[in-house]
Amino acid sequence: LIKARSGKDTLFVLPKWQTFPLLGHDGWETKIERLPNSVVNDWLGRIAKAKLGEARNTLSQINIAGRMVPAPDELQWVADEHPLIAAGDGRAILTELDNEPFYILTDPDFINNAGLKDEQTAAAVLDMIAMIEPAKGAVMFDLTLHGIGQKYDLAKLLVEPPFLALTLSVLVAAALAFLHGLGR
Repeated sequence: LIKARSGKDTLFVLPKWQTFPLLGHDGWETKIERLPNSVVNDWLGRIAKAKLGEARNTLSQINIAGRMVPAPDELQWVADEHPLIAAGDGRAILTELDNEPFYILTDPDFINNAGLKDEQTAAAVLDMIAMIEPAKGAVMFDLTLHGIGQKYDLAKLLVEPPFLALTLSVLVAAALAFLHGLGR
């Protein structure tokens, strides 16, 4: 993905929460606990030479493009001398890489459903996207890491769960039919 996006404005949003399907609501998820920093740092390390900050955030609000929005629970940030959106001195929530037009949003809670239910936060997110894409062009979201929009290959589907059991059953039935035919 990084090679494919080289030279193109790209916003990477880091993961934060471990989730679990919410019973009774198909397609909904609920957060269980925060992902370990080592997991998030693994994703971050693929994009930039940075690590999540360790100190707790004491701010109750964050300034996003001139709008004050509530700071999320357990705010994620990276150290950066020149952040685009900051959570205090040297703590970046949105940062830009020096060698590529890549932007990293360290805390996804600003743009998840819970964050966007607040009108002020939703407006701030639109301002943030406009800030990193000033040409007012189309904004596309790539959700392939979440399994959305993947191209399915029939051969691959047949050898992966849950269809693997069906494939094996058909092969066993074919083998038994072949053996039965040999006995005649």
